[in-house]
Amino acid sequence: MFQSETQRLQLITWAVLLFLPFVSVLRYGGNADDAYWHIKIGEWILAHHQVPTTGIFSHTNPDTPWVSHEWLSEVILYKVFQYGNWAGLVFLTMFSSFTTILIVLWFLLKRLSTVQSLIFVLFAYLLLLPHFSPRPHILAIPIMTYWTACLIEACEKQGRPPFHILPLMILWVNMHGSFIAGIAFSVFFAAETVFYATSEARKKLVSSWMIFILAALLATATTPHGFAGWLLPFQVSNQSYATSRIGEWLSPDFHNFQPLELWLLSFLTLTLMQGIKLPVFRLVFLLGLLHLSLKHQRYVNDLLSVLSPLILASPLAKHWHSQSEINFNEVLPKTYKSITIFVICFAGLFFYLAQMENIEMKSIQQAKKVLQVLKPEQSKLGNVLNNYGIGDFLIHEGYQTFIDPRSEMYGDKFMKDYFDAIELGESSKRLEDMIAKYHVTWTFFYTSYPINTYLATQPNWVRLYSDKVLTIYVSQAVKLSSQMRINLKETEKQALAEQKKFFKTYGFPVFSKPYL
Repeated sequence: MFQSETQRLQLITWAVLLFLPFVSVLRYGGNADDAYWHIKIGEWILAHHQVPTTGIFSHTNPDTPWVSHEWLSEVILYKVFQYGNWAGLVFLTMFSSFTTILIVLWFLLKRLSTVQSLIFVLFAYLLLLPHFSPRPHILAIPIMTYWTACLIEACEKQGRPPFHILPLMILWVNMHGSFIAGIAFSVFFAAETVFYATSEARKKLVSSWMIFILAALLATATTPHGFAGWLLPFQVSNQSYATSRIGEWLSPDFHNFQPLELWLLSFLTLTLMQGIKLPVFRLVFLLGLLHLSLKHQRYVNDLLSVLSPLILASPLAKHWHSQSEINFNEVLPKTYKSITIFVICFAGLFFYLAQMENIEMKSIQQAKKVLQVLKPEQSKLGNVLNNYGIGDFLIHEGYQTFIDPRSEMYGDKFMKDYFDAIELGESSKRLEDMIAKYHVTWTFFYTSYPINTYLATQPNWVRLYSDKVLTIYVSQAVKLSSQMRINLKETEKQALAEQKKFFKTYGFPVFSKPYL
């Protein structure tokens, strides 16, 4: 059937590479996380020709200093959304993930056999997939992966650092706060290179790697905020309360299926059965990745997924005496027929996305629908007290939020006061004080939250809208037109009917809500 073993391996590799994007798109559940406010910030930047420096879109913290460190990603997300809507954003996410996997495969095929490389790629993809979302991190992952791969290559060759990747740092620092990892990795692999170098070469290597690290540090200042972008990772890591409340910063929950568990069990099986030993620097790096991954779920997806194959490839190749049967260039489609197949597959994915009705979660669709109904009389509503997870949609629809996912801007104290108030711990006084302090005249929460039960007992609050997922209360002082109230009642009636129909059809409440 095949003219050569190379052709057989090429076909297997192509099949895997085409399989991964299809899985990404077909399993997409419509949860765009905080893509909504990123899109709005990108729109604001292009409209005002500047990058925001304070807490715009927040009525509680409008003048608080805020570093929009992901401004370039936000502009990209907005432009893609402008022309391709959510289908374009999901396709961009898929394309960025696919590029990352290609970089990993490019690195692995230089060291391991094709089958071994593909197994590593599948594990990387399994860990990466849960964080598949149109957000700035997904645009930065290919940069981080290529940056780290080049550092490892230079280290393994005991050579000079890869100066050709320095321009990537300028992109990286304007796209995502993970650029700090790039600096840390540079220092780490510089130390490994120098440690194993001969005494004759050590002095020159120290000099060249120091120049590289200094140049990379200077590149991190090429942002509208200068070096201020360095503050964000430290602000986030110091917010112990916020990281204990936000889903992606929690530790992995091993009560449910975790790709990390499969990775750990597979790695332990491999090492215990074959007695694999890692060089000390690689061991330290891997243990660091595992430490971060066990502490925060998002590091499983963003770091361990793509960096562990890069770290393990050479030691395992040496242990197994592996040889690559094909190189990466042989994998890439070159003939007219193969290129056509790839183009058709990716075009098909995009058109499939464009036709998807559930590309946004039902709860998100309903929240946006309600906010659009309220839009004509938005000015009458006043200040909102909103659910943390709804802040995204409020910003996206042009409303000022009480709180939103920019936790680094609000700070630990504000977030703790907020959650203590809305969760009605020992009494309702904290909530009443917060409502008075910030002149709150309407609330927007998921229906299951206890604040709705409390407001139902208060004579000066009226329920304006409520379905199985979302509930709005307004102060008696808010004077909306009778037509607006009729429109909201009609929207509520339609939502309840649709939710009832969905439950009757599928047997479960698909109108789920995001975390928090």
